[in-house]
Amino acid sequence: MTSCLLQVGAAGFAQTITLSAKNTTLEQVMKKIKLQSGLAVLYGSDLLDQAKVVNVNLKNVQLTAALDEIFKSQSLTYEVHEKTIVITRKKPSYVDRILAAFNAIDIKGHVTNAQNNSLASVNVSIKGSKKKYGYWPER
Repeated sequence: MTSCLLQVGAAGFAQTITLSAKNTTLEQVMKKIKLQSGLAVLYGSDLLDQAKVVNVNLKNVQLTAALDEIFKSQSLTYEVHEKTIVITRKKPSYVDRILAAFNAIDIKGHVTNAQNNSLASVNVSIKGSKKKYGYWPER
């Protein structure tokens, strides 16, 4: 009897999702997930305004696999807590945080030639970056 109850409990937790969505808002997709899974969906109203449209075709996939597919191209992520799917912003990776710090640095200086004379109308770029800076000396 115990093994029977464990199988029923595992089957209830291992829910499958069937969903086809083309150019559908994340909010509409999550409503369908809620109907199929019976889980509540929690998110801030401003979060879904930033979401991209969803294009998926899922047939009998596990809930977490379905959510992984839905959120893979989003700037949002999800966590399942007990009977609730919580949607939050993705936290930037360590590398993204370092790049943001470097991009926030102001570069200042003077561009001169070998004789220490200011050069006019110089464009400066950071190696490996697409950022370019214009330099026009004060006169």
